[in-house]
Amino acid sequence: MSYVACFHTFGKLQDTPWEKHEQMINVNVMTFLKCFYHYMGIFAKQDRGAVINVSSLTAISSSPYNAQYGAGKSYIKKLTEAVAAGCESTNVDVEVITLGTTITPSLLSNLPGGPAGEAVMKTAMTPEACVEEAFDNLGKSLSVIAGEHNKANVHNWQANKTDDEYIRYMGSFYSNN
Repeated sequence: MSYVACFHTFGKLQDTPWEKHEQMINVNVMTFLKCFYHYMGIFAKQDRGAVINVSSLTAISSSPYNAQYGAGKSYIKKLTEAVAAGCESTNVDVEVITLGTTITPSLLSNLPGGPAGEAVMKTAMTPEACVEEAFDNLGKSLSVIAGEHNKANVHNWQANKTDDEYIRYMGSFYSNN
């Protein structure tokens, strides 16, 4: 089982219609939890199975003007880590992989031109590389940050920035909102 979906909108929390918030919670939290709960019940009963859930660096960094997305991915990350720890003495492997920029059709269609787009592509990972890293760590790690670049960035953020500094930095990308 793997859960990747996450629905989001950009903008200030109070400027997003309430109905959109309900849709995001339904997809990002409720549907995720239903799937995870369902398969964990099956796998626990048979004492065999594997789950890889997918989170995002926004689960670690916060994502101003995209708060629901970051909160949803944080929920997926933290719940999966906790369940994974509870499964360590079983034959059910549970892992969450936290992705950074990944080369997807959505990224490619929204990629800025020029040096900014080139910089994004230098650090972006292919879906295949993300999947390979997830499977390489399944049964070995509860939580994985995909890619050496992403691991180094997270280490740097946590070692050299306060939470407030990092939240403001992430918000600076959307300062036009």
